Amino acid sequence: MSEPKPQGGLGLGTFLAAGVMIAGAFFGLKWWEAKQKPPPEPSFEPAASAAALAKPDALPGTPRREDPPAEPTDSLGMVKPAEDYAGFATGGPMVNSRPEPPLIYTGDKGTERPQTRVIKAKKDWDALWKETGGHDMPFVDFEKYMGLVVFAGERPAGTKVAVVAGKPEGSRFEVRWKVQAPKAPEAGTARPFAAILVPRTTATPVFREAKSDGRSRP
Repeated sequence: MSEPKPQGGLGLGTFLAAGVMIAGAFFGLKWWEAKQKPPPEPSFEPAASAAALAKPDALPGTPRREDPPAEPTDSLGMVKPAEDYAGFATGGPMVNSRPEPPLIYTGDKGTERPQTRVIKAKKDWDALWKETGGHDMPFVDFEKYMGLVVFAGERPAGTKVAVVAGKPEGSRFEVRWKVQAPKAPEAGTARPFAAILVPRTTATPVFREAKSDGRSRP
């Protein structure tokens, strides 16, 4: 009796086992490649700057940037020349402002008799303003300026006094003053006066009244 011969070829089980081994090797390789790659870098939004964090947003309706402060203004440049409407001496500059010569102050409550004065000290300046109305006096630096005052005495209401100071010549300088009659007759009387500020000097002022005929008299 003869022995049986082995059958040739591979069976189905062999193919299945080989497929499982190949698939396992493939996925194992992919897993190993994934392990070798570095992790992705995290993504962040740009951080706010320190200046933006330190300065909060402005409230609605308010400016984000403050306007620069206004330049200081000299009150003297805002005031018109002196005029008298209420019967009191009204100065050109505001009280306590910086005077610049010449400044003129006028009023109608001066002395009863004509006279002139030279003022070089604050106490005399204060006394003048108390005598002619008792109100606040303009500030004057008497180290730089001096006051020249002319009282015209009792005159018809509406009368004014004009004063002009000349330049010093040697040890003297001339101060001319003139009485200006009212343009229209007014009831009552007045005691007009005028005070001016000029640069302080050691020269002696000489007061002269200018008459309507063009002559000047002491």
